[in-house]
Amino acid sequence: MRKFIVSSLLFAFVPLLLSFFFLKFYMQENIKHVDLYDFNYSWLEKLPHSPKVLLLGSSTIKYGLNANIVSEDLGYEEGQVINLAKNSRTAIQTYQLLQDLPQGFFDSVSLVVMGIDSWTYSQKYYEHNTVLMYDLNPFQSLYLRNTSEKEITFNELIGVPLYKRILCDTEAFDRELDIPEFYGSGRLEKKPKNFDESVNEWFIHNIFSFSEIQFKHLKEILNFFKKRRVKVILVNTPKRSDWRNDFKGNCEEVQNDFIDRLNEVIGSTRYLIHTDMVSKDSEALFFNDGIHFNTIGQDWYSREFVKGMAEIP
Repeated sequence: MRKFIVSSLLFAFVPLLLSFFFLKFYMQENIKHVDLYDFNYSWLEKLPHSPKVLLLGSSTIKYGLNANIVSEDLGYEEGQVINLAKNSRTAIQTYQLLQDLPQGFFDSVSLVVMGIDSWTYSQKYYEHNTVLMYDLNPFQSLYLRNTSEKEITFNELIGVPLYKRILCDTEAFDRELDIPEFYGSGRLEKKPKNFDESVNEWFIHNIFSFSEIQFKHLKEILNFFKKRRVKVILVNTPKRSDWRNDFKGNCEEVQNDFIDRLNEVIGSTRYLIHTDMVSKDSEALFFNDGIHFNTIGQDWYSREFVKGMAEIP
């Protein structure tokens, strides 16, 4: 009887496992054919001047750098610095955005500032980007489904949403948007809902490793701009002291692993680590939470960032 039960379980699960790995391989090979960012950038066609500086990355750049202030302090015309960072945006999504924008768009660009946050390269980060969960093994998928605060469906676990997007065209945006007030930069007035747990929980490194696909696409982003002779600066934005202390005390192994992987990809690309930039006396005024600036902090950091650029060769 026991053998029969074991055989039945194997008979039921082996096809599922084979299907999972087939989907994983298939989608990794076809990932470039998918629109993964789902944001309307029709306003870029209305810019008053051709862009000189692009700000890329996730929420720490979206709320960290004010495009208007960076433009003014660099001596550019209004709209020559634009912020294309978005909440939860990964390297894959940033790369896809670059591919989908008109290639002539980059002719005037001379500088790219891209945020580098280690958690966006962790496989656990797929909790915030479930369309990419096909990249997890079955054990990781089930663990994430059972522990995530967000509801994760079975279809998301095996990559069905992405599979559908590979086979079918995604819906186009018909509505034209006006140029946002801060050229894409966000202004944070309330606490974000993500990342309110201890820093170590963002990684769980004994279960979730770093995503090789994300590092691969970071390298492709760097190559994209290298071919166009555009200077790229990678930046790890300031963090509040309680976040820094938590990270330093509990994530040393994670950080060492991340830096080793990052160095293999970025080569001689300049990487600025600004995590300790804000003094403990000022952080209550500047931060909305452990990693996001409020409007006062954003304006302050934007000016300090431009000042520091004068020292970068």
